[in-house]
Amino acid sequence: MENDIVQSAVQQAVRQAYADWAVEHPNLAAVIDRIVIFERSAERLRETDEYKQAVAGYHESRNELDLFNQLLALAGPILQQLLG
Repeated sequence: MENDIVQSAVQQAVRQAYADWAVEHPNLAAVIDRIVIFERSAERLRETDEYKQAVAGYHESRNELDLFNQLLALAGPILQQLLG
């Protein structure tokens, strides 16, 4: 169950970061394969130490909103790097 919550938070954070980026780059967003970008972003996110710290903090606090906010803050820059 906890793993499902973490997975869901990662997906939501990546999607929100993409949505924020797409507002500023609508033409490019229209031609990008979102599934590939979501997968790569989530993969890179999970590789960071900050992700591991956020998940550990979630396991201690059970605060889903805090977990989501931390992951969203991490997903934005990762997405920016992938999309250049």
